[in-house]
This record gives sequence, structure tokens and C-alpha cells, in this order.
Amino acid sequence: MTSRERILAAIEHRQPDRVPVDLGATPSSGISAMAYGGLKRHLGLTQGRTRVYDVVQQLAQPEDSVLDRFGIDVLDVGRAFNTEDSAWYDVTTADGQAAQCAAWTTSSWTSPRSRRRSRRSSTR
Repeated sequence: MTSRERILAAIEHRQPDRVPVDLGATPSSGISAMAYGGLKRHLGLTQGRTRVYDVVQQLAQPEDSVLDRFGIDVLDVGRAFNTEDSAWYDVTTADGQAAQCAAWTTSSWTSPRSRRRSRRSSTR
């Protein structure tokens, strides 16, 4: 079955060839940027970027190579947007990993650790 056939079978309560798999197609099935970076390290993946598409939850947009590796069946339609490198800017996650954030979110994104340090220094 193709991914589309698998999803439709599951929605129609028919038996698919295997359970459809989702990773990041919705915020509830997303992976945090820090966990995604750790997953890539564990898999030995050094190419690509960790791109944060949800700054509130700091969710990563899984790359095609990761989706293919795990046979992911569901894609976020939003990944069709912001495909140019110029649509992203560099940030650092709270654990020090390099990442990128969508330019439309804000140009002053900081990690929670940076915000905590900033609040502490402003209260002294």
C-alpha cells in the first residue's frame, strides 16, 4: 500500500498493511527541536538542519530523510511553505544545539535559557 492508501484504509476502518505512522504532521504528533537533534545524532545524521516551525512548543519540522527512514505516512501541509533558506534564521536551542526558526515567527526568538538569564540580570 502507498501511504495515501494506508491512511484512507485506516480512516475507513479497513485493515491497512500496517499501522500508519505520523511524525510531526500535527503539533500533537510533533517532536521537540532538542529531541529531534538528539535523534539525528543517534542516527549519525550530520546533514540538514533542525527547523523549528512552532516556537511556542519548539517543535521541529522533520526532514525528508528522517521521514523516509522511518516510513512516515503523514506529512504536514505547512511544509510546502518556507522552503527557501532565506525564510529561516539561525537560533540556538536551550541545550545549545544549532537550529533555525521560520522568519515569519519573529526575528528576536531566544531560547528559554536565554530568557531566564535575561530576566535574572534585569532583576538584579
